[in-house]
Order: sequence, then structure tokens, then C-alpha cells
Amino acid sequence: MNNKNNQSLKIYLKQVYGRYRIYFISLFTISIIASLFEILVHYKIKELIDLISSKQEGSLGLLIGLFIFYKLMFHGMFFITRLLDIKYKPEFITRITSDIYQKTIKHSLHWFDSRMSGEIADKINSFQHNLAWLITNSFRSFVILWAIVIGMIFLAKVSILSALVQLGFLLIYTPILFFLLKRQLHLQEYYVKAEQETTGVINDSISNIFGIKVIGNALNEFKTKLTPALLRRQEWDRKTRIFDAFWVDSIDTILVVIMSAAQIYLLAHLYQTGQITAGGFAFVAMIMLKVHSDIDNLLEKILFCINPQIAAIRTSFQFINEKYDIEDKKNAKILKDAKGEIEFQKVCFSYLDGEKQNKKSNILDNFNLKIKSGEKVGIVGHSGAGKTTLIKSILRYFDIQSGNILIDGNEISQITQESLRANI
Repeated sequence: MNNKNNQSLKIYLKQVYGRYRIYFISLFTISIIASLFEILVHYKIKELIDLISSKQEGSLGLLIGLFIFYKLMFHGMFFITRLLDIKYKPEFITRITSDIYQKTIKHSLHWFDSRMSGEIADKINSFQHNLAWLITNSFRSFVILWAIVIGMIFLAKVSILSALVQLGFLLIYTPILFFLLKRQLHLQEYYVKAEQETTGVINDSISNIFGIKVIGNALNEFKTKLTPALLRRQEWDRKTRIFDAFWVDSIDTILVVIMSAAQIYLLAHLYQTGQITAGGFAFVAMIMLKVHSDIDNLLEKILFCINPQIAAIRTSFQFINEKYDIEDKKNAKILKDAKGEIEFQKVCFSYLDGEKQNKKSNILDNFNLKIKSGEKVGIVGHSGAGKTTLIKSILRYFDIQSGNILIDGNEISQITQESLRANI
């Protein structure tokens, strides 16, 4: 994805954040609170074990009551997110779909004609669908992330040495993981592009199935369009899976197993030497296993949810955000009550661009024509002579290379596209 599109996407996402700031801040805050209650549940188990093993007097009922309260609050946080989703998500999805649709329809008729309708529809749907799910999965990932951070704080309270060892593991693990996930995201973008192309070919074929079957072109359609798209998707799918299996999973497994062995050895030593209590032993073991489990869950969430969703959002936006080949001028006039006098003045147009364009490639070459208001004119000529091009140029389906086209003396390039077509 080029930097310009990347920047445009960031600007758009900032606008989305501005509209739904309360929603996003609420989710972020709840993720912290939910993580805190989750760790407090484990800490209460530690206190319960210490109380029972020491046979000291204490309020067992109070500890169990707090355990139940923290457990309820942890699950209650997720219920609150459901309420927030009910309030904001339906409107959010509608707004995003509307924004992307309006951005898409500003493209020229030529842009639409040169792309598959199924692919365009899939990009619009993919953008809003994946952005909505990215919010949900990001919230769940933040819950995991904050649980790791808060767990480390409580771990330091019980055993500073265990916390330092765990911190060392995270400092080694994090940059390696970041590098691997960045590479995986790059592969996912290529896969998503191929997948969206395949969906576009299938949708387009189905929408045009009447024409395909009538001319007996179904087999050719499959060979020339669908098969290449399927093979591209298959290849990028294979490359992504190879990277996930041989690099991400393998490195993650090796690091976690080594760290688990080191932490278990340390934990046993601390307990045998009386540096932690039975409850402390249980808490450190729970947090250690939880951190490793959380890292695996976070990794899985990023690999199979967040990265594919970011890739889909980027590729969809890149497609939709292509530079408009036809745009209204800043001071474009609105054409009102057109009488219908049409004039072509030395119009040149070629479907080829740049260096490929030459006089021989021109469909219209210094073309002149004047049609008076109310006058009926028949346009005839062999296939490829420029009949359709002539009509499309009046509609500003594309911009001509040189010359002028006027309606009632107004250059169509100086008129808004919407008012131009509304008068035709």
C-alpha cells in the first residue's frame, strides 16, 4: 500500500475516531478494568490458599465474597461492552458503509466500466465488515495485553525475582514477535487482494450468467478468469500458512518452552528456600501460565483476526481511494435548464495513455460537430469508428485529451458532473 493511500486511510480513521470518541474511550477503559478484575480473582485465590495453609484466623467468608464479586465484575465488564455495541455498532456500520459508498461513486463511469462490479461491491462490504470486527478484536486483545501488564505488577508484589525473569522474557519476545507479525501482515495483504479478486470474478460471473450461458462461454470464463484468480489466491494462502507454521509458531513454541522451564525451576527454588508462601507459589504459577497462555491467545488473535482484518481494510481502501480520473473543478458551475445545443471543437481522444498515445491511436481526431437545440442527428459508422465514444465524451465518461465540448456554450469540463448528467 503506497504512502499516500496509507496517509489517507489514517486521516479517515481519525475522523471515525472523532465521531465515536466516547465509544472507543469507553472500550479502552473497560479493557483495563476487566483485566484488573481478572488478576484480582487470581490474587484472591492466593490469599485463600495462604489463609487455609497457615491455619490462621481470618475471614474466609470475606475472601470468598470478594472472589465472587471480582469474578462477577470481570464478566460484567463484557456485558457493558455488549450494551455499548448495541448503542453504537449498528450506526457505526451504517455510517462507514455510507462513507465508503459515497467515496466509491465519485469515480468516473470509465473507472466503473474497467472494473468488475462484484469486486467493487466486495471491497465496500469488506471494508465496513472488517473495520467493525477489528474494533471487537482490538478490545479483546487489549484485555489480554492489560492482563499481562497488571499481572506483572502483582507478580512483583509476590516475588520481585519472578517478575524480573518474566519481564526479561517479554523484552526478548516482544521485538521478535513484532518483526514476525509485520512480515505476516505483508503476506496477508497479498492474500486478501487475491481473495477479493477471486470473489469479484465469481460475483461478476454470476451477475452476468445469462450472457455467459447464452453465448456458450462458461468454460472459457472459468479458464481465463476464475482459474488464474484461484491459483493466485492458492499461492498466497500457501505462502502465508508456511510462514505461520515454520516461523511464527516454531519461534513462539521454542521461546515459551524455554522460559516456562526456567520459571518453574526458579519457582521451585523459591518455595523450597521459604522465599514465597504456598499461596505465593500458586499465584506465581498461575500468573506465569496465564501470561504464556495470554501471549498465545494474543498471537492467535493477531495472526488470524487482526492482521487479516487490517490487510482487508488496507487493500479495500487502496482500491476505493484510487485517484479520481475525472473531478469537478473547484468553481464548477451547475448547468440549469439546458436547451441542448452541443458543439465539439477540435476534439482529440484516445483510449491509450502517455507514451502509447499517438495520432493513429486517436478515436476522435480534431473532431468538429455542432448540433443545434432540438435538432435530430443520426450517427452511423462501422464498429470501432467512435460512435459510442462520441456519446460517452458528452456524458464526460472520460476527459478528452484536447479540444472542447460545449453544451449551450458552456464547456462541460467547467460544469459539475451531476448537473451535466441530470440534463441529459
